[in-house]
Amino acid sequence: MHACFTRYIFVLGNQNKFVSTGGTNVICDIHTGTGYRKIPPGFSGLIFNTDGISPFKSSRTTVWPLMIALSNLLPSVRMNKDNLITIALWVGESKPPLEDLFQPLVQLFGQLATHGIKIKTPVGEKVVKFRPLFGVFDLVAKAPVLNMNQFNGCNGCPTCLHPGSWMHGSRYYLPSSTYQIRTNSSVKQAGEKAESQGSVVDGIKGASVLTGMVDLVKSIPTDYMHCVLEGVTKWLVEKWFKSSSHGSPYYIGRHVKAIDSELLHQRPPHDFSRAPRSIGKHRHHWKANEFRNWLLYYSLPILVSFLPPLYFHHYSLLVCAVHILLQAELTECKVQAAENLLADFYALLPELYGPTSCTLNAHLLVHLTMYVRLWGPLWTHSLFGFESMNGHIKSTIHSKRKVAEQLSFSIDMCHVLGSLADRLFEIESEDTLQFIAPLSKHSFVRKNMTLLSPGIHSIGNMQSSCATQDEQAALNFTGRSILTFKRIYMHDTILYSTQYNDQGKRDSSVCCYRLGTTKNYGIVQKFCFSPPVALVTPFRETASSLLKRASNPCRQNLRNYAEVDLMGAFIIEVHNEVLPMCAIPISSLLSKCVKVSCKDSLHSYVINIPNNYEHH
Repeated sequence: MHACFTRYIFVLGNQNKFVSTGGTNVICDIHTGTGYRKIPPGFSGLIFNTDGISPFKSSRTTVWPLMIALSNLLPSVRMNKDNLITIALWVGESKPPLEDLFQPLVQLFGQLATHGIKIKTPVGEKVVKFRPLFGVFDLVAKAPVLNMNQFNGCNGCPTCLHPGSWMHGSRYYLPSSTYQIRTNSSVKQAGEKAESQGSVVDGIKGASVLTGMVDLVKSIPTDYMHCVLEGVTKWLVEKWFKSSSHGSPYYIGRHVKAIDSELLHQRPPHDFSRAPRSIGKHRHHWKANEFRNWLLYYSLPILVSFLPPLYFHHYSLLVCAVHILLQAELTECKVQAAENLLADFYALLPELYGPTSCTLNAHLLVHLTMYVRLWGPLWTHSLFGFESMNGHIKSTIHSKRKVAEQLSFSIDMCHVLGSLADRLFEIESEDTLQFIAPLSKHSFVRKNMTLLSPGIHSIGNMQSSCATQDEQAALNFTGRSILTFKRIYMHDTILYSTQYNDQGKRDSSVCCYRLGTTKNYGIVQKFCFSPPVALVTPFRETASSLLKRASNPCRQNLRNYAEVDLMGAFIIEVHNEVLPMCAIPISSLLSKCVKVSCKDSLHSYVINIPNNYEHH
C-alpha cells in the first residue's frame, strides 16, 4: 500500500495530474460538491467499490474485488486501470461475508485518517492523510452493503422512504407525494431497532458494515450507469421494439429496419470504443456505453421520424436532463433545470407506459440531482471505471485452479508495471512506450507533440503541402506551400482533420469553435502550423430544431419545454451544405462534437459531447 500511494501521490503529482481544491460556485468535480466540503483541510479523498464477477460460465465461482480510487487525481486519469488500488479480494462459490470483506477497508481507512502515510520527498518527509468520501455500488451489491431490502422489497429505495407497491409479482414505485429522505441517523436507528426486534424496519435489516465509516445515505450515491443506461434507457428501448408491445401506441418495432439503417449509417468519433450495432439484432447484447451513445447522440435525431410526438417529447426530457448532468461544469440553475426535467419525465411514465414502468431505477431518477450537488456531475460517481477494472481482472484468470493466486499475482504485477512505466516515460522513445502500453495497461501521453496554444498540442510530424485557392483565400496567403499536420490534442481529447487517412467509419473532425462572442460548428479540413490555425468549413444552422420538427405533444408542460428548447444548447440542427472555408485560430477551438446524419435529408445534427473524462 505504501508503494502504491507513493507512486500515485508524487509521481502523478509531478506530472500535474492532481486537481486543485480551490473554492468555486461551479460544480465541476468531486471537490466542488457540498459533500467534499466536510472533509478537513489537508485531507485527500477516497472512493470505494465492490461487486461480484463470474469468471466462468460452467462454475459457480465468484470473485469480489474491493477497490479504492483517489479523488484528488485529475478526472481524466482518476479511473484508469493503473490508478485503481485493489485492497482485498474474495474468491468463493457464494457471496462473501461482508464483515470479512470490508474489514481490511475499515482498518485501512482508520489508519489513513489517523496516522496517514509518511513518505520521503525531495524536500523532506510528508505525512498524507485520507478520508473516505463515498462508495459506489450497483443495486444488487448496495442492498447487502447497507443491510437493507433489495429493490423488489418494501422500502427498497436507499435514498427515501417510498414503500413501493406490489403488482404483477414485482414492486413498483409510482410517482405520488414526496417521501421523506433518509438520513444517516435514521438509517442507523432503523438498523438498531431492526436488530433488537428481529424484524425489518423501513427496509433496513440491521447495522451496515459501513456504519461509522461514511454517511449511509449521502455517501452512497446512485450510479447513473446502471440506473439511467442499463436501467431506464434499456427498458424503454425494449418496450419500443419488443413484439409483445405491438398493440401499444409507442411500439415502433415495425420500423426497426429503417431505424437500423439510420443507426448503422452513423460515423462516431475515434474515441468511441464501439461503433453502432443493430437494434433489431444486437440490442440484447448492448453494453452500457452503447446505451449511453444511443441516449446522448443517436436516439433523438433518428426517432423524431418514428416515435409518436407525445412519446418523443417525453423521452427528450430524459435525454436533456442527462446531457446537463454529465457536463464538465454545472451551475445550480442547470442542476435545478435537470431536476425539473427528471421529475416531469418520471411523473408521466405510468400514464404513457403503464404502472410497471415505474421500476426502482425510474424512481431513482428523481434522486440523481441530490448526489450531483453532493459529489459533482454524474461522471464523478459512475461505475464505468470500476466496471472496466473488473473486466480487466476477469481477463487475467486463465484457469479454474488457484484463482486467488492468479489474481493476486496479476494485481501485484499491474502495480509494479505501472511504476516501471512511469520511469520508462522519461527515457524511452514513443514507439517503445506505445508497445509497452497494452502490456502494462498504462496510458502514456504522446511525446511527438508540439505546443501550439495553452492546453493545445499538435500530434505527429509536420508536412509541407501546396495550398489550394480556397485555402489561400481563407489564410489571406499568396504563397504556395503551407506547413500542415493532421491532429491536435486539446482538453483531454484528440481532434482530427479530414486529412487523417483513418476517417472511414469514424469521424473526429467535427468541432465547436468560438468566433467573437458566439459558438459555431464546422468540419476541420486541415491544421496549419504557421500561423497555428484550423481550416474549417462551417456549418450553417437551420431555423428549426428537433423539438420543432416533432409535432404537438398535446401536453402543456411538454409544450413549455419545447418552447424553451433546452436541448438547443447541445443538439444543433445544421444544413448539410457547408459554408466557404475559413481560418480559425487554434486557441478558438472549444471541443470535438458528434455529427448525426439523416439519410435522404438536407440537414444533420451536431451534438456536443458533455465531457471528455468518460471513455465512450
